[in-house]
Amino acid sequence: MAGPLMIFGSPRSGTTWVGSLFDSHPRTLYLHEPDVIEKEPRLPFVPYGALPADIDRITRDYFERLAHNRSLRTVHTPTLFPKSYRSGIADQARAAIVRALRAVDAVLPAVGRSRNLQVPDLTNTGETPYLVMKSVDSIPRLPVFARALPGVKFIYIVRHPCGVVSSKLRGAELGKMGAATLYSDVLALPPARAAGLDKARADAMTDIEKLAWDWLITNEWVHSEVAGLPNVYTLVYDRLAANLDPEAASMFDWAGLDRPAQVQAYFDRLRGFDGTGDRYFSLNQNPAKSAAKWRQELSAEAQETVGAIVAGSSVGKLFGY
Repeated sequence: MAGPLMIFGSPRSGTTWVGSLFDSHPRTLYLHEPDVIEKEPRLPFVPYGALPADIDRITRDYFERLAHNRSLRTVHTPTLFPKSYRSGIADQARAAIVRALRAVDAVLPAVGRSRNLQVPDLTNTGETPYLVMKSVDSIPRLPVFARALPGVKFIYIVRHPCGVVSSKLRGAELGKMGAATLYSDVLALPPARAAGLDKARADAMTDIEKLAWDWLITNEWVHSEVAGLPNVYTLVYDRLAANLDPEAASMFDWAGLDRPAQVQAYFDRLRGFDGTGDRYFSLNQNPAKSAAKWRQELSAEAQETVGAIVAGSSVGKLFGY
């Protein structure tokens, strides 16, 4: 397949939204979080320290499995965009297959159903889609992926720490996100050790402090590990949301994609939304307003707490800290 490209970012950093921008292109075949379905226990969630000697082979094999996953959860997206590598009839047939499998999925036992229900690509003979995958489950794995797969393009999304903290707090209140936690493998990373963090200190933190430290430790380490790698594009979500056309043009150019009318129409549709949406996991919202929502949601004290934690870090400097 052409491409391929893989999008990485922490939860609530805008990965799904960025994935939808690429999905709007008629040449792309978009896979949504295949690593949620397809697991690889030999690849640590935080690949730091002693790693398997054949880590590159494990990573490449895992990437291939992800690229061939066509589970219903992976291929179903809120908008099914027409694709140039499928005929109009094939587009309609595939959409009908997705609807039918969703109906079946609703009545099957929960265990294993998303893995077993596969959706065909229905590509035209000789056509090669541009493969785009999105992960939110494996951001600490990005450095390993990028080094093992130099021929694959990777987009690394970083969102303002206050935006991530605010969104995760709101998600926890709504029962959509888990409790704030600093896991031991994250505390083992160099930024945490340099700050003298340990489990006892982490357990004594407020939720805001835990979320801010998690953002800092993970992103500071990933940011330093991928610095200078030519196949990694660091994308600041807030800049893209505020200046969609020029920032997206740079991103698409780097990926080797143009912006045909279908893509521009989707951009215009997004800008046409007045507010930030009434659902937690919603794409139907104005990107600039959504990105800045934390300024009203987080108290001044909370913003100061986050700023004090990330100040002086290389990744914090992306946001003026």
